[in-house]
Amino acid sequence: MSLTEEDIEDYLEAFPYLIDPIFSKEQYSVLRQYTIENNRIDLLIQNDSIKIITIIEIKKTKLQKVHYNQIIRYYDLIKLKFPNYFVNGFLIGFKNLRENDFNKKEWLYIKYLNEDIPSKIKICKSCKKPINYTLYECTFCFQRY
Repeated sequence: MSLTEEDIEDYLEAFPYLIDPIFSKEQYSVLRQYTIENNRIDLLIQNDSIKIITIIEIKKTKLQKVHYNQIIRYYDLIKLKFPNYFVNGFLIGFKNLRENDFNKKEWLYIKYLNEDIPSKIKICKSCKKPINYTLYECTFCFQRY
């Protein structure tokens, strides 16, 4: 069974620290399918106390220029709506060998499924945190399987 974009959204919404360890449910709110001017952002992670918004755009395919342009459009819309917030973003998908398609922006991080973010997870029986399905040891509590 192959993962859908919705499956990936499900587990990244539940475990946003798989994107970046800084995200935790206690500090950040995770909004799913956030709509702004007829555009839907897959996940929007927000911390109002320190005025940070992170845009998460997920693709279950190889990343392409069109996906890059999409997250730039979302960034521009969010900056207009929240001018006093620091805004950054993560574009998540499978690695494309043509990375020159992406003119790197200082606010944008590109994460690859199966490399930076597991595309298949299991829950550690000891600490109950998600880990890459292929690992034999939990990266959080070091429980061996």
